[in-house]
Amino acid sequence: MGNVVRNTLPLNVAQPGQRFRPPTRMGLGGVPIGNGFAAGTDEDAEATLEAAWASGVRYFDTSPWYGLGLSERRFGHFLHTRPRDEFVLSTKVGRLLSAAPQPPGGTMWHDPSPFAYRYDYTADGIRRSIEDSLQRLGISRLDIVYIHDLSPENRDMGSRWTTYFDQAAKGAIPALTRMREEGLIRGGDLGSIRPRPSCEPSRSETRILSFWPRSIPSCGMTRH
Repeated sequence: MGNVVRNTLPLNVAQPGQRFRPPTRMGLGGVPIGNGFAAGTDEDAEATLEAAWASGVRYFDTSPWYGLGLSERRFGHFLHTRPRDEFVLSTKVGRLLSAAPQPPGGTMWHDPSPFAYRYDYTADGIRRSIEDSLQRLGISRLDIVYIHDLSPENRDMGSRWTTYFDQAAKGAIPALTRMREEGLIRGGDLGSIRPRPSCEPSRSETRILSFWPRSIPSCGMTRH
């Protein structure tokens, strides 16, 4: 197949007034970096990130949920020494981590960090989540923030997803908008299992889909 280099990756062509998008269409996801499929070492993660960077990858996606903070710490260890304007980084909000004697059972993570989690889509919860992520990553700003896992397919959340969806409309959206104005983030989207939580949007969903009209497509959400 030959060597993959940055100038061979598919690009997004920037257009005036268009919503923010990464310059390349290919990125590196953080689930395996957070031990999502098998336990890996810090050295394994560093080698993966180094290979991706050498191949020209400049979009990286992670989440506090991935490995209960492990993925963000590993991404941060690699990226915080790279020039900040040379890469695009996205993470997610919706779960807050707290120190625990041991991580909860029943998750998909192998040997995760010793943290418990709880759902929180309030304005204060979103602010704390972003600040915690910035500390784990060791950087001063984020490019994209996804409101994570708000859909009926999230079996852990169950029927409460509609309550959290309303909470996100009233809390997460204003908080993220303020942080965009402050320069902490550049854009946002919904990261959900299905393209759209419902065929006919509720009042809260309409509010979410209509915020940041240049950041969120009007016909659906981003899958993450």
